[in-house]
Amino acid sequence: MNTASVCVVFLACASICFSKPILDCRCVSSNKNVKFDLIDAVQVLPSRPYCNREEVIAKLKDGTSMCLDPKERFTKAVVKTKQRTQILRALRRSITSTVSTPASSTVQSTTS
Repeated sequence: MNTASVCVVFLACASICFSKPILDCRCVSSNKNVKFDLIDAVQVLPSRPYCNREEVIAKLKDGTSMCLDPKERFTKAVVKTKQRTQILRALRRSITSTVSTPASSTVQSTTS
């Protein structure tokens, strides 16, 4: 009887330990490609302590997310293109903010 109760306690502890939610990779499966025009943004997640692989998550224009295979040539091209686009947008924003600031101050100083 004592051995049986020890086994039950052991099994209960084992089931609790192995059934608790463990942080895991976000991408269970990945797609090889998706239409480029549907992709709004790309997020690259490097390997982490709880996920030993790199993950690429494409956020689509309809609000959904899709995992892409980071080893595919298509995915590498998408990541590179989207990163360039983000850099260009940031540069345009910084250029327009620096250009508009002096122009507005000179307009105000001439009208005063």
